[in-house]
Amino acid sequence: MRMLITRWVVLTASLLGGGSLSGWLWARIVHAGDGGPAASALVSVSPALGLGALLAVFLIAAVFAALGSRLCTPRVGLACAGFSLVGAAWMSGSVMDLMRWAPAPDALWRLAAEGAIAAILAVVVAALVNSIGGSDRRDGADPPASAQGALGFCIALAVGAAAAWVIARETTKGQTIAAGIFAGFIGATVARVTATRSSLLAIASGVGMLAVIGPILGGVLSSADAIRAIYEGRFIPLARPMPLDWIGGMFVGLPLGLTWAASFDKRLAQPQAQPSPRPAA
Repeated sequence: MRMLITRWVVLTASLLGGGSLSGWLWARIVHAGDGGPAASALVSVSPALGLGALLAVFLIAAVFAALGSRLCTPRVGLACAGFSLVGAAWMSGSVMDLMRWAPAPDALWRLAAEGAIAAILAVVVAALVNSIGGSDRRDGADPPASAQGALGFCIALAVGAAAAWVIARETTKGQTIAAGIFAGFIGATVARVTATRSSLLAIASGVGMLAVIGPILGGVLSSADAIRAIYEGRFIPLARPMPLDWIGGMFVGLPLGLTWAASFDKRLAQPQAQPSPRPAA
């Protein structure tokens, strides 16, 4: 009972405290060229300040992730990181609003660079969670640089991309964050069920790569016609989430997927009931 109360207190604190603080910092520091809210760290009036804001919100996420991992479990720590980052993601606006003032494809290349930075920081937070809570040790996972780790990385990337493609039908913030959540959820589930010893870092790296691949695909396929492609519904779904949509959503979805995969694996491990022999006539 005490653990249950602690878990809900930590999760609520990360959502209301960490998420609100991250969102407030992002809104105060990161500004769009047209004065609106649609801006990312590197596609903003001041990329230097934007990069500082990105580091700050990841620091907040790391604090709550460490708290959740220490007081509860590693999966709670991952969720705490996600709740903290979603606050800043929600304040970053949509890619459609961003394209209205930032010229493409330059803005998409910057989003890809920002996605790479965010993905690296996400792996650092995941490594912190793993170090404090011993996630891989509990799950019996192999090191990230192993055959199982490589397989888990590739599966999480491919399945996460497919899940996000289905969810991100528009550029609205709710759908893009949901795309990140489902990418983490379904990607982690299939990766852990298929590659049972894949590590947390390998899975998080696979899903996090979508924050880089998405904008690159948008820049290659849409080039300077991005805003028109968005209005006509031709903009590739993987390019619709902003970098923090991918990473914040991923951290919310990862613990759901890991938990579901663990329960599914236990069901598979249960011996099948054998029919009792019929008595001889």
